[in-house]
Order: sequence, then structure tokens, then C-alpha cells
Amino acid sequence: MRLRRWLAIGGANLDVKGGPHSTLRLETSNPGVVRTAAGGVARNVAENVARLGEEVALLALVGEDNDGEWLRQETAASGVSTAGMFRLGGQRTGRYLSVHNESGELVVAIADMEINEAWDDTLVNSGVQLMDETSGVFLEANLPRPVMEQFLAAAHARGCPIAADSVSVKKAEKWCGLLRDIALITPSKSEAEVLTGLTITDQAGVERAAASLLQQGVQRVIITCGADGVYLMSQTESCWLPAPRGPVHDVTGAGDAFTAGVMYGFMRTDSLIEQAAYGLAMAGMTLASKHSVAHEVNADKLNQAKEAFLRETGYQT
Repeated sequence: MRLRRWLAIGGANLDVKGGPHSTLRLETSNPGVVRTAAGGVARNVAENVARLGEEVALLALVGEDNDGEWLRQETAASGVSTAGMFRLGGQRTGRYLSVHNESGELVVAIADMEINEAWDDTLVNSGVQLMDETSGVFLEANLPRPVMEQFLAAAHARGCPIAADSVSVKKAEKWCGLLRDIALITPSKSEAEVLTGLTITDQAGVERAAASLLQQGVQRVIITCGADGVYLMSQTESCWLPAPRGPVHDVTGAGDAFTAGVMYGFMRTDSLIEQAAYGLAMAGMTLASKHSVAHEVNADKLNQAKEAFLRETGYQT
């Protein structure tokens, strides 16, 4: 019998984040603060889920370097099983370098993720074995498409629901043609354009894109639209929900936290509205944190924040 456990498959890297003390000026040096943190889409999602008390394992590649060992230790300390964090000799652990403005909004970022191209059949087969005690699989597009296809086939064969993440506009292309029987996807508006081939200029365009994703075989769609909130759609539900209110310290990791919150709700309720509310509450806590994953997150705080969000928006559980 499977445990209530997620297997998160994708990237794990070191985040290097910089922000100015005052208004950001381009093409010059800005006095500010530079921080390092454990990052990577799959790794962040796994840590968020673990901090909510869920059983979760991470499947990712790191180098045999100081960054890779530090990432493993930090990830394990958060409660994530790291047996699937494979260390590769001769490879450099991934790094994500980002610059933010005085409001915490992302200005530019560079992703050095070449290690994610190093998957081979031996590593994939070792990862597939971890699915045997897994209730659900989170899969993101930092992996080569053929590797994604192998993990998708293994998850479908085992009857594991799959939560898909498109990561970025460029990497979203890898999901095209692979979305049938995906349980959940949470793309941004621009990523949804890539996944559907539609141009989105207004709310009606968002709604058409969500319907297109359902037609491609996705069961539950939540399109994130920044300050305009999120639009969710399944065969039985559809609505807009507002963005979380509150302070914004750093946007890094907020999307990962949103997805983790939705996944947490996925195991607890059939209501897509309630699942999205878990995600929005989780994202709000991360936006207010200086970390890519809010360290103060736990299940009690998330449930309280989710219920408060539903009351404020007029939805009752």
C-alpha cells in the first residue's frame, strides 16, 4: 500500500539573490544585500511539502562539490528524503543568479543548470524505483524531454497522479504534446501561451487557455496571473481568485510555494477552489519571507491562512 507521499523530480541548485537598499539603478553598482539559499523548482516544492508534515522524496542531480553537499544537507534538514539526490563527479551543481529591485520584484536572472542534462538510463531507472511507494509525482521541465517522457510513462503505469510544472516560458515548450492525463498544472499566463499556442491579452484569453489545456487532457488547471490572481478550471469548477495580500519581501520561490500548497490540498480535498486557496495562502507566506522557502511554514499556519483567505473572498468550505 502506498504511503501518502510525493516524489518531486527536477532541479536542485544554489540560489544567489541580490537586491538594492534603495531604488535599483541599471548599468552601475548598487549598494545592497546578496544572499545564498537552497533552491531549484523541484527542491523548493519538496521542502515546502515537507515543512507541511508530508512525506516527500526529491529526485535531482547535484555535483560532487561543496554546493552539492550543502544542498543535500539543507534539504535533508527540512525533512525531505534525499536518497534520490544523486551526486555526479565532474559536474557542477546548478546555480540560479537573480537580481531584484527595491520592491523585491525580479529584474533579471541567469540559470546555470547544465547538470540537468546529465541524466542517463541508469539514473532514471534508479529514480523510477522510488515511485513504488509514492502516492503522487511532481515533475518539472528542468529535465531533458526524453527523461521527462520516461518518468511520465513510469508514473502513468503505476497510477500515480502527476503535478506538472512548466518552470519558464522557454522550458514550457517541453510539455507540448505530453499533457494527456496530467492531474494538475499551474502555469503562468505567459507559459500558458506556449502550452496552448494562444495569445493572451485579457481575462477571456486566460479562460480560453485553461479550456484548451483541459482539451489536451489536463484534469485541473490553475493559471497564475500575478497581481490579477489566478484562474482555475476543471470539468466541474471554474473561477477567478485574487492574489494574496500582504507584504512582498522577495518573489523568489513564491510560485514553487503556490504549487506545493495546491499539492498539499490535492491530497485533502476534491475542491479545486480549496486546493487553489491552499496554494495562494502558501505563496503569501513565502512572499513575506526573505527565504526561497518560508521557514516558519507549517500545516497549522497554512490551514489558518487558507481559511482566512476563503472567508475574505466569500468562499466557504
